[in-house]
Amino acid sequence: MDEVNYQKIIFKTFLKLLLMIFIFVSINNWPQIKGSIHGEIPPLNVWLDHSIRVSNVFFIIVATIYFFYVEFKKQKELVDGHSN
Repeated sequence: MDEVNYQKIIFKTFLKLLLMIFIFVSINNWPQIKGSIHGEIPPLNVWLDHSIRVSNVFFIIVATIYFFYVEFKKQKELVDGHSN
């Protein structure tokens, strides 16, 4: 009987997590990014104040759990399909 490949699930979930964090940081810091293109670089604490919010962290955690569940379900269906 085949087993679920947890390394693959964790790797895919981690990549999605990194992409989500990148998107959140980019969207929340867009005014600072535009300003830095024109040479106006704000201090680091301004960047972090706009990126790290409780709502963002909560959404990232919930979305990561959801992505893990979806990948686990796909892998489980593949294993069940191959064993039958």
